[in-house]
Amino acid sequence: MQGKFKSWFKTLPDASIPHFQQFIKVFLDRWVVRQNPFLIIEEYNQLKRLLGEIVQQFSARFNQVYFLMLVNIIPPPRSALLHYLDAFDLEMELQLRERNLATLEEMQNSAVDVEANMLIRRETLKEEEMNNIDPEESTSLEVKLDILASAVEEMMQRITKRNEYSETSSFLSQWS
Repeated sequence: MQGKFKSWFKTLPDASIPHFQQFIKVFLDRWVVRQNPFLIIEEYNQLKRLLGEIVQQFSARFNQVYFLMLVNIIPPPRSALLHYLDAFDLEMELQLRERNLATLEEMQNSAVDVEANMLIRRETLKEEEMNNIDPEESTSLEVKLDILASAVEEMMQRITKRNEYSETSSFLSQWS
């Protein structure tokens, strides 16, 4: 190991790569993908916000890939802005489009606010849902089990009566 590779390798935190397959991926991402402009473009085109990824993490990932592209192949700023919007789920994308911001930096800053507002709104809706539950409709598990047991018991009684009637009819038909 020499030069840039050795310096890079020493910067890796201890136990940050759990197995050799992961090391290969990290190595290739850093030394092969980053050196091939076509692979960078492909990675850029595939960028989507991951499930559970916060806006700041996604924006950092987006910027990292976007600014790795060579000057002669980097998409224009307006195109990058539109691509950034398309990387989100529909609700988030629509919220951001309504803001009609001019730069990628403004959009990324606004995305943090939009995400915070959406999380607050979801929490408020959950609380309202919980407050609107009718206590009479919400019965405990024990009550539901009692109702189920009563229904089963009633069905068993009906079956028993039907069998008794059937036996009695059968007995009477023998003597007729």
